[in-house]
Amino acid sequence: MQYVQVGKIIKPKGLQGELKCHFFGIDTIDKAEMFRGVPLYVNRADLKLGADEILATDLVGFVVVDESGKKLGVIKSVDDYGGGDVIDCGTFSFPYEDDFVIETNMTERKLVCKSIS
Repeated sequence: MQYVQVGKIIKPKGLQGELKCHFFGIDTIDKAEMFRGVPLYVNRADLKLGADEILATDLVGFVVVDESGKKLGVIKSVDDYGGGDVIDCGTFSFPYEDDFVIETNMTERKLVCKSIS
């Protein structure tokens, strides 16, 4: 069974122990505080992805190449800082958006980026 992180509890909300997610048995702020910073995982098999949808974590390990096919690096992580996903290749990073990414090839496990001039 493979689990995928889908979120993280940041902090409780209100004085009654509410969290942004619904959990049974957590009914005080003290109980809710115990979960601050805890990542949330789901069974990957339970995810209902469309044919053209991927998980950001699936990109880790992909080779990054430019338009000419020159290898630029390997994806170390995909991070979301609130403004969109950022691809981190260790020595450089870039936004995962159309201005930079030409193609995400799942079969060849590579990401083709526009050349930076």
